[in-house]
Amino acid sequence: MTIFSWAEQKVQRLSIWDFGVFKICLISIGMVAGAWLSGFVLANMELFITVFLVTWAWLFFRMLRKP
Repeated sequence: MTIFSWAEQKVQRLSIWDFGVFKICLISIGMVAGAWLSGFVLANMELFITVFLVTWAWLFFRMLRKP
């Protein structure tokens, strides 16, 4: 089993809600990375990091749980 077949198998088990959470995860980490010096992001850094960690953990556990 290659890494690609493993990933394809895992992705097929994800629902539309999981992909929505994935988008939120990417948006939150992109805002932090893309606007690191922005006052808004720096003022709300804890919120963005929390959103990223929660969405990442959600996806991580959904991908690794047994069927």
